[in-house]
Amino acid sequence: MKDRIHICILTTGHATDDMRVYYKVAHSFAAAGMQVTWVGPDITLYGHVPDDPEIPLTRHLLPRGTGRWGRLMRFRGAYRAALEIQDIDVYYCPDPDSAFVAWRLARKLGGRVILDLHENYRVPVTVRKGEAGLRTRFFGPLVQQGISFISRRCDIVMGVNDFVLSPYRKFTRDSLVVRNCAPKRLFSATTTGSRHAMQKPFKLMHGTGALGRGTDVLLEAIALAKPRVDGLSVIVFNAFTESADGYGEEAFLQSVDKLQVADEVDFREPIPLRSVPGVLQTCDAGLIGYGRSLGRGSLPNRLFEYMATGLAVIAPSYAVEIKKIVEGEKCGLLVDFEDPASVADAIVFLSDHPDECRAMGERARTVFEKRCNWEMEFQPLLDHVHQWFAD
Repeated sequence: MKDRIHICILTTGHATDDMRVYYKVAHSFAAAGMQVTWVGPDITLYGHVPDDPEIPLTRHLLPRGTGRWGRLMRFRGAYRAALEIQDIDVYYCPDPDSAFVAWRLARKLGGRVILDLHENYRVPVTVRKGEAGLRTRFFGPLVQQGISFISRRCDIVMGVNDFVLSPYRKFTRDSLVVRNCAPKRLFSATTTGSRHAMQKPFKLMHGTGALGRGTDVLLEAIALAKPRVDGLSVIVFNAFTESADGYGEEAFLQSVDKLQVADEVDFREPIPLRSVPGVLQTCDAGLIGYGRSLGRGSLPNRLFEYMATGLAVIAPSYAVEIKKIVEGEKCGLLVDFEDPASVADAIVFLSDHPDECRAMGERARTVFEKRCNWEMEFQPLLDHVHQWFAD
């Protein structure tokens, strides 16, 4: 066995404080005793580069740039920066283009390459309501062909779920599903928080606001549900990106005023992962509001964070991967998240049945403890890496 395996996290698009890549993947590699180096753009989600003492790593940050040209410059910068780093054993790449860079580097310098797919590339990254257009018809297949090309050249391709990974399995040398489960180290102290009968308010977590995340439908559902639920409140984080889906903070606030739900919307600034458990403990249930375009193959962080906190879940009935868990574990309700009335009825049901709401959350927490936590989920990948360097 090699004394200390050197992992290079090589990214062209992920932020320095990305939930999956930094707080989960980087931590797990470091906790396993591996040397971790980060090469990626100088991008943060919360305004500063994190320096978590539990995640010791060396950073080589690239100019962030903007637009497609900026991404291309990061591509070149990542290659040059990683080329100067000594004795890299494994390149972990959370973007297809960074995996291409890693493959070039591995051919030149040696090393293994891991590609982590955690987006559904069968739909456009930018989704505007009612639009498919050229981006889907042309760029979608082109991107998939590129991923197929690089998948053949990686040592292992991992994905957040079977739906995301399945189009590329036949091209891979080896493949592995590593779901976005919540880490025990951050959620171990949380307890189920659903209210007792007649306790107010009834608080829901929506999370980051966006058109693709169903924020517009949720606001309509809240307007329908508020006469039937005393003290109804929903947390929405202000991380709107209007350039991505045409739905920014201004459009959101206009909808809030138009639907007269300002008293029910708890609008907040985004928070880092370390702060998530404490906020979730103030809630009664969690929402996953994706419409059909993004929802069908989604299995997001939030589902597992809700489960780790012991919250009942309201999720899309057409989300294949989410449905397996929610139905199988009886930990929530499945609704049509393109139909505000369906969402409103689910909110009212959980509010009117607090004991059932709590029972769903308790079942979810039990599943988290036994088999849906990050530490168990990531272990098979660590086993693969150790096996590569075993004597």
